[in-house]
Amino acid sequence: MTRRQLAAALREAGVPSPEREADLFLCELFSLSPAALLADPARDFPPPALAGALERRRRREPLQYILGKAYFCGETYFLNDACLIPRPDTELLVETAARLLPENGRFADLFCGSGCVGISLCAARRDARGVGTDLSEKALEAARKNAAENGAADRLSFFAADIRSGPLGEERFDLILANPPYLTSDEMRVLQPEVAYEPPAALDGGADGLLFYRVTLETCETNLRPGGSFLFEIGYRQGDAVSALARARGYRAELLHDLGGNDRLLILQKDG
Repeated sequence: MTRRQLAAALREAGVPSPEREADLFLCELFSLSPAALLADPARDFPPPALAGALERRRRREPLQYILGKAYFCGETYFLNDACLIPRPDTELLVETAARLLPENGRFADLFCGSGCVGISLCAARRDARGVGTDLSEKALEAARKNAAENGAADRLSFFAADIRSGPLGEERFDLILANPPYLTSDEMRVLQPEVAYEPPAALDGGADGLLFYRVTLETCETNLRPGGSFLFEIGYRQGDAVSALARARGYRAELLHDLGGNDRLLILQKDG
């Protein structure tokens, strides 16, 4: 199967950006550089090596699960099916956390999944130390592997926690950051084909999408040091709603937008 034939098969299956995905498939599966692939556009790749992966993608399983990895903030992250796929928009969460965290600061990364946020924060800030928490032990297995592969295992540890049951022990942090499940129940019923493969527990934010913002503010406030900050990723229309929740608990809320102009982050702080 040639590069052109693979792209045609992906296009027929309704896959977005089929040429780009064909290139990613071939480069990853056959350990080729993009330059090497383009140098021989008519190369015929053995169908058996592609058949299984192509069939999975025809069913609209995300490419990242098929390849078992994703790229985020310049690092490579191992994924399993318990991990939410890292999105480019979430890189703003890491960039903002790196700016907010004080020198030698300590952070908690809630709903950490593959660990990409906390690990990339450790890569950006070599003085930072922290913990990552998630409900899923399978996701935490991936996070620990990713921390080791990306040189953060000595500064970032992971443990299972359900913040609905209470705070993160007695430890206090300079920064508590979270990319929680924030889709509404209505949005969960109309997921795009690829998103439907991702773990529902990492997506479902309850009826109004705000469940885990409420819970985090209620249970983890005691884990925040005086002068510390919450940093939340939010849905593209949730700025006002989450800001109102925060202000009701005495927080000042600063809303940040992504490159598309959508609501993306909230920085929450208290005076004093």
